[in-house]
Amino acid sequence: MERAIIRDLVSHILVFSAHLLEAVNFAAELDWQVLQEMTVDTFIPNDTTIVRDERINIITGPNYSGKSIFISRSAISL
Repeated sequence: MERAIIRDLVSHILVFSAHLLEAVNFAAELDWQVLQEMTVDTFIPNDTTIVRDERINIITGPNYSGKSIFISRSAISL
C-alpha cells in the first residue's frame, strides 16, 4: 500500500518536475547576500550543480571563505 502511494506521488511530481526545477533555480538566484556584495571589492557568487549520478562534491578553500555557508545553503535549496 505504501509503495503504491509513493509511486503515485512520484508520478504526479514528475509531471511538474520541469516547473519545480525552474522555480528552485529562480529562488536560488534570489538568495544572495546583499551586504557581502556591497562590502567586498570583487564578489564571486557561488554556483553548484547537483547531478543524480555524482554522489560526492569536494568543497575546498581557506579559513573563513564560506565553505560551511555554501554547504548549508546548498542543502537548504534541495
